Amino acid sequence: MVFPAGGRAVLVALRALRWAIDISLVLNAVLGKDRFPVDVALVAREYSTQRYPDDSVSLVVGRSRPGFDGALYRAPAGKRGWGIFYNSAIASTGRINFTLGHEFGHYLIHRLAYPDGLQCGEQDVVRWDSEDGQIEHQANVFSAGLLTPLDDFRRQIPERDKVDLDSRAASRPSGVDPSRSIMSRSPEALARGPRRHCMPASLSLSRVRVPS
Repeated sequence: MVFPAGGRAVLVALRALRWAIDISLVLNAVLGKDRFPVDVALVAREYSTQRYPDDSVSLVVGRSRPGFDGALYRAPAGKRGWGIFYNSAIASTGRINFTLGHEFGHYLIHRLAYPDGLQCGEQDVVRWDSEDGQIEHQANVFSAGLLTPLDDFRRQIPERDKVDLDSRAASRPSGVDPSRSIMSRSPEALARGPRRHCMPASLSLSRVRVPS
């Protein structure tokens, strides 16, 4: 597995993977190994409520907005918790699930450093040695590890099998696009990740229309 240069970046990426492994072990124990696709929205709400009851993910909601992939926002003043938002206009359910995992990763790893949250959108070029590139990589590592844990990956693709993305596309019920899932386990692809750009959120949940 390839990580961006820099000792601290490597440690945080390994911490992201550790989060994914720990949550996967809990899900295996509770639901069994045939538990896919992962319901990331449910996992984010329930796990965060148990682990951080005063600072949990209380809302996961889709909104159609141009140039927007996903976001993690702190609740408005006077309320507790966090909201995860995703672009409901995205056609691929696998990409949406990956985005939810990505934002959940930001919640677990970055919410203390970015107390207002983060908003993520597509961008053509991201410098992977930048702070943006590092936090995006860390969130990608978490999402890939949560949606395709190594034990499940090994069951789906035995060592001697040739990886055929077209045939796997129709058969694998992982909740993430097989091409993204498989390529996320490729060191080169995992190091790059989706071409996303995240910025500290200047908007709070009070400025985003949410269900009453």
